[in-house]
Amino acid sequence: VVLTFDDACKSHLHIAAPILKKYGFGATFFISLPQEWLDRCPEGFMSWEEIAELHKMGFELGNHTVSHRSFLKIEEDDIRSELEAMNKLLADAGEKNIVSFAYPGGPYAPLGAKIIPDFNLK
Repeated sequence: VVLTFDDACKSHLHIAAPILKKYGFGATFFISLPQEWLDRCPEGFMSWEEIAELHKMGFELGNHTVSHRSFLKIEEDDIRSELEAMNKLLADAGEKNIVSFAYPGGPYAPLGAKIIPDFNLK
């Protein structure tokens, strides 16, 4: 069983993480924080300090891209920029071994699948 959480919702830190810790479960939190989400509902999403707190609690942080745009709708340069930018943000939050990736919006994208290994992501 693999437990994953997407999109950096504040409830992941304040509800899910304490329950997971209580029962000894690990999880991967796939981080994506598009500015439009933060503008629309800033109280609903974690800050980068809170994301770093998840990492300090022992949870894995995974790449879910900065903008959450579908890889079916963007070009190779944009995919690379999305992956690189989020990897840097995750590293700044303390995750130095970024290996996990979740497609934004869910669909598999052949172009993304070709590029993702260049970033040592799976």
